[in-house]
Amino acid sequence: MSKLYNILASLLLIGALSSDSSAQELNFEVEIIAPNLATADREVLDQLQNSMREFINNTKWTNLDYQEHEKITGSIQYTIKQDQAASFSGELIIQVARPVYNSEELTPLMNHVDRNVQVAFQPDQQIQRSDLVFTDNLSSILTFYVYVILGLDGDSFEQYGGTDYFNIALNTMTVIPQGLASADRGWKAGEKYNRNSLITSILNARVKPFRQAYYEYHREGLDKMTEDRGRARAIMASAITQIGDVNQAYPYAPALEIFFYAKRGELSDIFEVAPKGQRKKVYDVATAVDPILAEALRKLNN
Repeated sequence: MSKLYNILASLLLIGALSSDSSAQELNFEVEIIAPNLATADREVLDQLQNSMREFINNTKWTNLDYQEHEKITGSIQYTIKQDQAASFSGELIIQVARPVYNSEELTPLMNHVDRNVQVAFQPDQQIQRSDLVFTDNLSSILTFYVYVILGLDGDSFEQYGGTDYFNIALNTMTVIPQGLASADRGWKAGEKYNRNSLITSILNARVKPFRQAYYEYHREGLDKMTEDRGRARAIMASAITQIGDVNQAYPYAPALEIFFYAKRGELSDIFEVAPKGQRKKVYDVATAVDPILAEALRKLNN
């Protein structure tokens, strides 16, 4: 399998070993790094890191009861590029994966970079779930991404199974004060690729067939690879074709870009040995959605 699988597997193992037993739906590692920022107070950053990890892992996000092996695992890395007093600006890298049914493999659901993360944090500050009432930008950003993650996981197991979670993510954005929503590029409407465009694209009616294909790719295809690899791969290829049709109706939708960027290593590994027609179709659709993937998928273009 690809290097991405190995990286994710290592991250998830670390998370499983270090997670508090009281964790709820999520089991995440969190890392705060501040390269070349001499003024950054490491003690404050350590508090921020611990507070983020405890908030994500210890909050009860749904009404469902998750067994230990069912928890969604991954990592969040916040790289601080600028700091001033108790305010930080940088980028957030979010990696999420779920197990492939009846195997020891992992499939990545998200490998996303948010380049516009501006937050304030004071020592001993409490991060709070913010889907109904705005508290602060840090709380809103983390709440938003938790529900996007829950939505992606839900959609991968059940047709439109993530809808309720995506709607909560949307509401988290809706309750943000207008002044912040207009000034913060991460929330601002009209930006090509930010939190606003991500959730509105996921819930856009033109993207609904993508979510159906997303379910078929995972539950009807990937999760049945051990039963009949050729048939499962054909179902996955058909799902990719459907996603290509969605891209024709809604070019460069962030929801589609999230999918292909996370899956680039998986697609290369699985379809490298597929019939030429399947390989070429996957390559053509993926690179039409995001041309930057051409290099990562070059083996499929032979």
